[in-house]
Amino acid sequence: MAGSNSTAYNADWFEIYNYGDSAVDLSGYSWDDESEIAGTSTFPSVMVQPGEAIVVLDDVAANKDAFLAEWKLYAGSVTIVANDELTGSFPSLSQNGDAVFLYDANGAEMASGVYTAATAGFAVEFDTTGTFTGDAVDGTNGAYTSLEGDVGSPGNLTPNTGVDEAAVIANIYPNPTTGSFTVNFASAMSYQATITTMTGATVFQKEGTGAILNIDLNAARGTYVLRVRTAQGTAVQMIVLQ
Repeated sequence: MAGSNSTAYNADWFEIYNYGDSAVDLSGYSWDDESEIAGTSTFPSVMVQPGEAIVVLDDVAANKDAFLAEWKLYAGSVTIVANDELTGSFPSLSQNGDAVFLYDANGAEMASGVYTAATAGFAVEFDTTGTFTGDAVDGTNGAYTSLEGDVGSPGNLTPNTGVDEAAVIANIYPNPTTGSFTVNFASAMSYQATITTMTGATVFQKEGTGAILNIDLNAARGTYVLRVRTAQGTAVQMIVLQ
């Protein structure tokens, strides 16, 4: 997004999506805008799981939660790399056309996205080949409107329903997991639990009543979305399967 309308963070941001089937450590990777200079802005060690989208934000790490709150997302639900966690500058993204080029630790170009124009407050979208398709549209490709009117879908997650997550889920352990993990509810309750891939395919479903849900997820490594629907509301959490 080249230019936000938010008063809470008002910063450029973009996503890096892992379309592969193995995790990628971005340590030593770098990015630049249309200047195309490897090493301009270098990443720390951050793992991007298969099917995961991380956000690179032109704001300080202290404002990560404010960014997520504006997008109706729970704190920690999306991996964010802030500008003070990068080595080097954060090139600004122009609304008059710009680009993001991603380089590996050796300076080889790994991916790129070039756009010809952008509207303030609207994320620009690309297909899986990196071809620019236009501004994000609310209700299309998972995009929605933030609390202050920006349109996009950071982290490719569905916004929460406004319920206090702690009223539904007390904790999930372990997460990341190798397959088996436990969901501890805030209290005994009737629930409908669903786990989907980042593209929406269902890989687990269960209905029940109780304070604990033990799950053995038999699926490929990657990032999944757990939704727990209860009378108290719906909670959404990311599950990382290693």
